[in-house]
Parts: sequence; C-alpha cells; structure tokens
Amino acid sequence: MLRRSVRHHATFQRGTISCQKCLTPIQVFKVHMIASEFSVLCMKCYYRGLFQKHYLKIEILPERRKKPRD
Repeated sequence: MLRRSVRHHATFQRGTISCQKCLTPIQVFKVHMIASEFSVLCMKCYYRGLFQKHYLKIEILPERRKKPRD
C-alpha cells in the first residue's frame, strides 16, 4: 500500500474570555502555559479579574505568516 505524503499546516491556539465588568473580549495567547486560575487586565476598562481556565473559549487558527509581504 502506498502512503501519501500529507502536509500538515502549522496552527496556534488563542483563548478568548470576556471581561466581567464591560463584557469586552480579551484574547489570551500561550493557552497551554496558563494556570487553572489566572488574572488578566482588560484594556478597555482596566479591570483586572480572576478567571478560571475552563471558561476560556479556545480557537485554533493557522500559523501567522513569517515571510514579509511585498
């Protein structure tokens, strides 16, 4: 049986959680390094809330472009 070479596209994860005060979405990068409870500063209202990791909405996106655009 022949195996086809399958090119795997690189992906990265981004977590999104909403601010408890103004409901603005806050993006969190490096999701795998976050503790079970963490605090994040909202850039709109400057409220620092305490969040739990299982409330994150995780998005899997394609890897960012590394080559400069012409």
